[in-house]
Amino acid sequence: MVVVIGYGNPLRGDDGIGPQVIEQLKLRFPASEVIELISCHQLNPELADDIARADHVIFIDATDKPAASDVVCESVIPQSAKRTYSHQLEPASLLAMAADLYGTCTPGTMITVAGESFDRRIGLSARAERGVAQTMATVEQLVAALTQPVR
Repeated sequence: MVVVIGYGNPLRGDDGIGPQVIEQLKLRFPASEVIELISCHQLNPELADDIARADHVIFIDATDKPAASDVVCESVIPQSAKRTYSHQLEPASLLAMAADLYGTCTPGTMITVAGESFDRRIGLSARAERGVAQTMATVEQLVAALTQPVR
């Protein structure tokens, strides 16, 4: 099973990209046995349990940092947390936590989507909407590749 975690605050404009992708994926994959969809405001330690049960985990978050592309997809390597505050957990820390607690090293992918407005407001900018559409296609391709039967 593939776990997809979209995180961010929908009340902060483009920071809501992750949860928006999850809402759209719920329409695409209703009651699926191959994908579990999780929407949250921030990454928290409780997610380690979901991660440990997965064959692969995909994280989706917004960024305000400039990049060559509006959507960046890269592997996540488990790494112990440098910070002790739960509201500052990063995907690499959660993968390491799942490995430490459950003895399972789940592979992970991080999809970062460029946003331009993180002010207090509901709704995404046009750039973020385009990023959501591109992210949907990327997630669908990843899920298809990760759930293909091995021959």
